[in-house]
Order: sequence, then structure tokens, then C-alpha cells
Amino acid sequence: MKKLVEATMQRAILMIVCVVIILSWGGISAYQMQRDYLPGFNNTTLSVNMRVPGYQATQVKQQVTDNLASALKTVDGLSNVETTSYDGG
Repeated sequence: MKKLVEATMQRAILMIVCVVIILSWGGISAYQMQRDYLPGFNNTTLSVNMRVPGYQATQVKQQVTDNLASALKTVDGLSNVETTSYDGG
């Protein structure tokens, strides 16, 4: 290990050039990378599964799932909302 450190110190300019090349290559690659922040919305059906601790399935449907489904139906491009309610536990 000591020999490696000594060899690196003797070739400091070579090490600096290598580091600059690696950093430049990484920067160019990151700049050219494709980014997709908001992917296209292809699926027109949304499935919602709800489980609320301490509630029965009918209570979950009446108090939570129906309100959530009606709010989700306002999303543009969404044609169908499927909901399933479970007994809490």
C-alpha cells in the first residue's frame, strides 16, 4: 500500500489528469442522460384498495372509499375507477 501511495505522489500530474478526465466523462454522461420527469398517462383505469383498522368493509366503503373514488374521477384522462374495501385489521 505504501508503494502505491508513493507512486501516486510521484505522478501527481498524471493523477490530476485522470481525475479530470473521469469527472468530465461523468458530467457529459449525466448531461446527455434522458430524463422523464412526468411519464405519459396511458392507463385509463385506476384500482383503489382500502383497509382501515377498526372498520368493517361497508363502513370503509361508505366513509372512505366512496369519497376517494369521487375525488379521483376528476382526473383528466381517467375513465374508470375500481374500488375494493376490506375489513380493517
